[in-house]
Amino acid sequence: MHSHHPDFRLTPRYYTVTAGQTAVLQCAVVNVEGKKVIWKKANSFEPLTVDLESFYNTDRIRVKQPNRHQWNLIIDNTSREDAGMYECQISSKQKNLREHFQLTVNEKIVDTTHMPREGIVVTGTPYVDMGGNIELICNATGRDHSPSSIDWFLNGNKLTTRGSKVAIKEHVAVTSRTVVSFLYVTDAQLSDGGNYVCRTSDLLIKSFTVTVLNTNKFNYKRGTIAGERDTNSAHDKRDPGRQDGLSSDDENSARRASAAAGRHVVLCLLIVLAVLRHHLFPR
Repeated sequence: MHSHHPDFRLTPRYYTVTAGQTAVLQCAVVNVEGKKVIWKKANSFEPLTVDLESFYNTDRIRVKQPNRHQWNLIIDNTSREDAGMYECQISSKQKNLREHFQLTVNEKIVDTTHMPREGIVVTGTPYVDMGGNIELICNATGRDHSPSSIDWFLNGNKLTTRGSKVAIKEHVAVTSRTVVSFLYVTDAQLSDGGNYVCRTSDLLIKSFTVTVLNTNKFNYKRGTIAGERDTNSAHDKRDPGRQDGLSSDDENSARRASAAAGRHVVLCLLIVLAVLRHHLFPR
């Protein structure tokens, strides 16, 4: 005669997964009519599942029945806390109607070879003409996750986008733990120059100096235009045919001065000769 008592069939007893993977613990039983199949951790009194009903607070742990003899315990997104000994029980007065299954969960190995290091970099144009646009880029990478936000400061004052002059845009790359912030300042004035600071929510800080150049072509000194007019008037009186830059009036004045100087020299010589003659040849 065949036994009609519940019994277990042979299935694997040891399972190994990597954290994050799904574990499937297989429990095969026969002759369970009128009885319940219970999954629990060996060190716990509370069941995880009873038949197909889960007593766990999420759908992460459940039972799947591919056939009427199979009661597989499914554990999604496994972690180290899921490791340990599990029991598949059949509700019966016989205490030996249970099987044990060992689950090992290994740590997930993260390849950090190509992962960016924690840090912050600010790039942009250090010199901007007045009226031009200031464009700065802040690239920040967190240690374990991307920074949640980035703030910009100019000379110690926090910049906002309430006006139309300043625009700030952000892009977050979760996989590389990086956030990129773009700062735009339009119609740059001298007051927009100075020390720009990018600060992340993780308190990573980097500064960048921007100089606004005053390139206004009509920025004359006081009196410059009048002086140029006076100079031009004097140039207008010059003889256009001369190469030395002297006007005809200037040339005549120079000639008269030279003639007067010559007469003065001759007169002095005559006086000296008269004195010598008086002493050398007295009457």
